[in-house]
Amino acid sequence: MAWIPPKVIMVTGIDDSKNIMKAFRQGQCEAYLTKPLDRKKLINHIRDLGLIV
Repeated sequence: MAWIPPKVIMVTGIDDSKNIMKAFRQGQCEAYLTKPLDRKKLINHIRDLGLIV
């Protein structure tokens, strides 16, 4: 069985575009959400990552 890298959704209380872009460029995350979490956005990110149908 091949190794599949984990999918990372970064969740933080800081809405800082510099940190967001740095995380994406460095491959640290596939999605980024700020607190308070929006349930619909979270579900959409999970769906976009192919983790739910």
